[in-house]
Amino acid sequence: MIQGVSEFVPFGAPESQVRRIDGKGFSAILDSLAARGPVDAGLAEVLHGSLRVKLLEALSQAGRASQLSAPPPAPPSPPARAAPAAPPPGAAPAPLPSAKPDAATDAPTPKSEETLIREVAQREGIDARFLQALRRAENGGPGREFGVLSVPAPTYGDQARVAAETVRRNAERFERSGGQVVDPESGRYTEEFIRFFSSRYAPVGATNDPAGLNRYHARNLVRAYAQLTPKA
Repeated sequence: MIQGVSEFVPFGAPESQVRRIDGKGFSAILDSLAARGPVDAGLAEVLHGSLRVKLLEALSQAGRASQLSAPPPAPPSPPARAAPAAPPPGAAPAPLPSAKPDAATDAPTPKSEETLIREVAQREGIDARFLQALRRAENGGPGREFGVLSVPAPTYGDQARVAAETVRRNAERFERSGGQVVDPESGRYTEEFIRFFSSRYAPVGATNDPAGLNRYHARNLVRAYAQLTPKA
């Protein structure tokens, strides 16, 4: 809608004083201008072009506004899952899916110290009772059960293995020096070998023995071994 062309309206007049015409009236005004002469015809052409531009702009803005205000399409809903069919009357119910066993239940049961000592001693060819006596004499905490400190041995198995290897090497060294490792009558390690082993395994004055406890090592080891190998 535009203001009347043939009627003067004061600038700033309230909207109620402005006469408005519809599209049919506006076409009549354009036709009358064109019939009056070249000047009025030119004015009618300008007004007609201006009106067409305004209408195109209004339609374009209305289209953009409707696109912006339109809500986004809703995502498609997932297909409904069919309910499991009920078993026929008298049939046994379907078994529930079994859960995966917990990792703790899959882990093997740790072997006892005594069993591990026997296995390590048998592998190294030494008396398992002596390795057990060494464990009692040392009585170390985790990572020090057999008193192995010179090489990394963080687990109980590592401690037992290194201790057993040390016993075997010292038995071979003692024999090469002319000593007797095993008493032929009792089948036990001789006290001479035990003291020889202790002097090398826990030497008195060692830097890792600031309290001087190594001086009791040989005596404690002999006594622990005697308790595990009583004489007949």
